[in-house]
Amino acid sequence: MDLIFEKDAVKSISLTVFDRNQTAKNLYEKLGFEIEETIQTPKLKYIMRKHR
Repeated sequence: MDLIFEKDAVKSISLTVFDRNQTAKNLYEKLGFEIEETIQTPKLKYIMRKHR
């Protein structure tokens, strides 16, 4: 992520993680990602984003 944020044009990184993958979700939160949106259907998932 440090390498990506070296570029001035990159302001944030986003990703999608399914609710059933709590291990990944917890890791992303430890890395500074925050949930920006929760999508209920067809399967529960989260849009997460980390800002510079």
